Amino acid sequence: KQVPFVSKKLIEGYQRTKNTSQNILSAELLTTQDIYEVPWRNLIGVEHLDTSAFAVHFPHQQALVVKGSQSIVQDYFSYLVSSVLQVKTPLTRLVQYTDPEFKLMLNSLRSKAYSDFFLDNKISRELDRPFLVVMEYIPSVSLRTLDRNQISEVFSKDSERLRQLGNTLALDLFLNNSDRVPLIWNNEGNPNNFLVEFRETFGNLVAIDSSCFCISSSQMMYQDYLERLFNYVKTTFEDLEEIINGRTLGKVSIQSMDPVKEFFEKHLSVSLNNSQLFQVLKGMVKGFFEVSQVEETQLLEVYESTRQYPSEDKLGFWQAGMASINLGFLRDTKAIIEKLTDNHSENTSWVLSTYESDESPLY
Repeated sequence: KQVPFVSKKLIEGYQRTKNTSQNILSAELLTTQDIYEVPWRNLIGVEHLDTSAFAVHFPHQQALVVKGSQSIVQDYFSYLVSSVLQVKTPLTRLVQYTDPEFKLMLNSLRSKAYSDFFLDNKISRELDRPFLVVMEYIPSVSLRTLDRNQISEVFSKDSERLRQLGNTLALDLFLNNSDRVPLIWNNEGNPNNFLVEFRETFGNLVAIDSSCFCISSSQMMYQDYLERLFNYVKTTFEDLEEIINGRTLGKVSIQSMDPVKEFFEKHLSVSLNNSQLFQVLKGMVKGFFEVSQVEETQLLEVYESTRQYPSEDKLGFWQAGMASINLGFLRDTKAIIEKLTDNHSENTSWVLSTYESDESPLY
């Protein structure tokens, strides 16, 4: 699927040359429209992306994204959790069907599609939901749109992006979000759920389309996931121990990072070396630490903020979504991560104290 935060103009304008460092965006970069004060009557264009999302254009090269989602409740909950854990993600707010803005927004979008049957049909179908998402537009490119040399440039010139990758994966493990990099479940993963900011040069790695897939305690896979999570996080800390103590050669496989390495090779035709994978591991361990620091009151606050959002829910849509957010499951995943982080507190402290360093103890 096409990433909902990348204008087609930007993708088409990305001119590839033989020298990756000379790649440029020929299309003018857009800036985000304030998502809290949106002049819907002033919009000048709408384009449908290959998901249930629409890029909405305003004067002065400003834009934002409007999106419909069947899992909007879980998505919004995950967005709030991401904010608590300080994972880079697009600023988001919701608009519900009882808001005067809701009708104005849809009418304004359709007014720009009056001569385009396909676009009008997409707006009518994809946004026919009681709750919609309004998100900031981030000038960026999807990892999937970059070629091999460009991917190498993204992850070789700035190790911070590798650490941001690991940080995001720790969030995914906490929430059981497998629709990014398959660390626990044997699925394909989705490289389109990563963006890289682009303003003349590459910037932060941005996580998009995060969600929460809680498992009911009555399901057989409940304990299965917890066991897999325990084993994976345990292996991550064991790998860290080996590396810190100089027992891992530069070309010896880092077991916990094998799924990450395979993901990049399969989807992006790029092979990350152990020094790069070590930075991902550092980001993941820091992410585990951040998860372990989440207080019960914070988790409850996020849950209640999500539950109490709608002023009206006649169709029971929001209530049904809330029923799928199992706090007991999240408490159990957090407990596993917290226990293993505490058991390896010395190495965790080492990661935190050297976090910004690109140096590696691998040899």
